[in-house]
Amino acid sequence: MSSRGVTFGGDLETKRKAPEPRIPRTTLRQQRSDRYEARWNWKAALRRRRAERRKKKGQHAKDKKLPPVRGSDFIRLLELSRDATGDPIFNAALAAVVRYGLDREPQRTADRIRRQEFGDPLDDFLVQVAFLVQRGLQEPGGQRKRNRRKLSVREACECVAGDAGIPGSSFRAIVKKLRQRYQAQRPVARRPLQP
Repeated sequence: MSSRGVTFGGDLETKRKAPEPRIPRTTLRQQRSDRYEARWNWKAALRRRRAERRKKKGQHAKDKKLPPVRGSDFIRLLELSRDATGDPIFNAALAAVVRYGLDREPQRTADRIRRQEFGDPLDDFLVQVAFLVQRGLQEPGGQRKRNRRKLSVREACECVAGDAGIPGSSFRAIVKKLRQRYQAQRPVARRPLQP
């Protein structure tokens, strides 16, 4: 009796081949998603390297968050400046600070006012997501054959996050936030009717 395979389990009379290990398959969609994430990681790594270089040179790092400013310290600084110079412009600045509520949580209030005045910075990226969903992404090819492939909302968000290098805690968090914002702003007419 010749042995053709590896025996495992059972008695010696029964011989069968060991199963081959299964290699997990990745779909084209998963491969594209991995490419978008790699682009984002590359840009995040580039930003970190530039910040480290600036730090070595002694320059102020742009990516570093400034410590929060307390409203009472800000008011006190304006009062000291008014008393030291006697300039009425500091009185006007004090009145404006109190009027807009910057004396309590100045940075949060300033961010809220900035969003109200100029809109959310993610809005520009949402326009790109909408374009990729509606019109599609230009596929590589010759001059004669120019195909556009319409992307799903998730893939469009991944593409925009990867290409634009939107700063955030992780690639998945940015994609999730973009996707939620895009789906929340879509017109009601395009949503499926509920029975």
